[in-house]
Amino acid sequence: MEKGRWGHHSAFSEEQIRVPLILHVPGVAPAVVDRLTSHLDLPATVLPRLGVKNPSADYCLGFDLVSGPPREWVMVSGWTEVVFIDGEYKAVFPVKSYNMAKREVTTSNDAPADKSAFLSTRRDKVIQFLADIKRFQ
Repeated sequence: MEKGRWGHHSAFSEEQIRVPLILHVPGVAPAVVDRLTSHLDLPATVLPRLGVKNPSADYCLGFDLVSGPPREWVMVSGWTEVVFIDGEYKAVFPVKSYNMAKREVTTSNDAPADKSAFLSTRRDKVIQFLADIKRFQ
């Protein structure tokens, strides 16, 4: 019942999107990664170590968790929404255009935020986010 929600996929609250991960990579010293990451980073981390030669951008939107660049933002999705998340904001974009009225923007701590302030400061990142959504349809 975090923030009045029950179960998974009922919201994009911090309690539902911060998933712990323990990953053993042979030959790499143990470390704590305390930066913005995504489930999308798993293929980019694992597949090259299994012999895949293609650049990870050919098959995913992720970065290598061990040696990849830090993320400026991540993409999180549910059944009917895709969410842009960075260190300050979360912006929910419905997958279907008829749900656009449900678009919401919150702070990273789930408090309501000003949509226009979000869009004016992150215009280029949101354009890239929307383009990335279409890459693997």
